[in-house]
Amino acid sequence: MILICGSSLDPVIMFLRACWDSEHLAYRLLDLGCSEGKSAVQVDYRGWPMNGFIDGGDWRLDVTELTGVFFHSIDCRSEKVANNAYAACDAEIAALLNNLPCKVANRPAAGMSNRSKPLQALHIRECGFRIPKTLVTNDPAAAKRFYEECDGKVIFKSIGGVRSIVRKLSPRYLERLPLLRNGPTQFQALIAGDDIRVHVVGDRCFATRIRCSSVDYRFAWEEGFSLEMETTALGGDVTSRCLRLSQKLGLTFAGIDLKENSRGEYYCFEANATPGFSFYESSTCQPISSALGEFLGKP
Repeated sequence: MILICGSSLDPVIMFLRACWDSEHLAYRLLDLGCSEGKSAVQVDYRGWPMNGFIDGGDWRLDVTELTGVFFHSIDCRSEKVANNAYAACDAEIAALLNNLPCKVANRPAAGMSNRSKPLQALHIRECGFRIPKTLVTNDPAAAKRFYEECDGKVIFKSIGGVRSIVRKLSPRYLERLPLLRNGPTQFQALIAGDDIRVHVVGDRCFATRIRCSSVDYRFAWEEGFSLEMETTALGGDVTSRCLRLSQKLGLTFAGIDLKENSRGEYYCFEANATPGFSFYESSTCQPISSALGEFLGKP
């Protein structure tokens, strides 16, 4: 049996459930966003294999019945779940997911690498990917020098796991550089080319090519830019690097952000432990949901 662990109000989980329902795939939902009470988890970690059960209210599963778990955490600041017992940081749920003997996509502990983008960049480079020229600083003068060294082609974003919009360091942002002293920021040389999102599911890769003039295509519609997405093929070496990176970070399911320049060189920006894959699947019809069900459904 597969367990979905997250909020029933999460659009990604809603998308996944609709797909699995259409395929008549058996699963249970542990609704962490339910405001009517906390689901019961009683597990004994002292023995091996571990024993215990998960009670979802109208169902009950022994942990030995689980073949796999899909865990998707969302921003707890969302109005729909802000006052609920959402459990991205819940110790009981985290302990369960980190210790279950079945496959988990993904364990909370595996997502920690995304909390520090500079640290994750080191792992990315170790797996054979190029990374853009990067500066992490809270020194306005250093940021200005970096901007000049890159001929004004620089983007900036947060260094932590909180989702941020990637922006180009334009003259109007240069005027705000004194505010940088309030917290370090990551600056990177702007790489021209197509964005490519790779979803890794176990040992399978699904790649989407994105053509968009916006620096951050996720918010293209807000800036009035068009967005084109299509399934694309990756070379064997790039696929191997993506699989190697996922394994290195302990991720059985990952959303890896690449950029291919005009010379066919691939740069890697980060690997997401809770990828919003529904955005890509709905546009390209790639069977990511089905692959997840197949991967998690096998003992």
